[in-house]
Amino acid sequence: MSIALGAGVDRPVISIGAIVKDTLNVISHRFLTLALLALCFLTLPQAMFGLLPKDLAALSLAAGLPALVFNGGAVLIAVRHLSGRPPLSLGEAIGAGARRFGSLWAMGFFSGLGTLAGLLLLLVPGLFLIVAWMPATAALISEDLSSTESLSRAWRLTDGCRWSVAGVLAILFAAIMVILIAFVFVVAFFAIGLGQDQATTISSVALAPLMQSVLDILAVVTGAVVYFHLRVAKEGAADVSTIFA
Repeated sequence: MSIALGAGVDRPVISIGAIVKDTLNVISHRFLTLALLALCFLTLPQAMFGLLPKDLAALSLAAGLPALVFNGGAVLIAVRHLSGRPPLSLGEAIGAGARRFGSLWAMGFFSGLGTLAGLLLLLVPGLFLIVAWMPATAALISEDLSSTESLSRAWRLTDGCRWSVAGVLAILFAAIMVILIAFVFVVAFFAIGLGQDQATTISSVALAPLMQSVLDILAVVTGAVVYFHLRVAKEGAADVSTIFA
């Protein structure tokens, strides 16, 4: 595991390359637990809502609620791995996400409103908030903070490192685009072989939920790794031991 230490220097430094490396490290070493967590709270709920008739399609918005449990659990899986602590079991990860469900929802609501307002006004403020609040979920779970406290904590952690965090987000966006392009090609392949109607059904019930799970695993783990690197760079490696168990 590569960590860019910022203790003892005036300006904290985080390494984009080290963050990418640690993200892949967490996903590869904790893939089974992350995949099972995603299956329970991302893939299956999305697939179930994909079977709803068109007149009930509005209910599909509720499919995002179980994802909050995944977000909380996946963050703690990643942070525990990076801090060298014993691996988190699937049950412990579910419990961590479920206990903080309300705070996770509130944080997502407040940050979503702020980001949307920024994007609608001048675009740049919204992008700035996305960068500044990137580690908020990890802060909420790892330090047992409230929704507003986690946003403030993320703001302070990213201060002075936001260009590096923006670089990580740019790489994440590029990876997401590659996955989305691959998804379009797979759907097109099914459409050619099975017809448009069957391809649409397969896409909504299987392919889209699987793709969303992959994207969420990548995004949530990346956010947790950014949070961990920021804490090490700004507060020193020893202070990471204070992370919520």
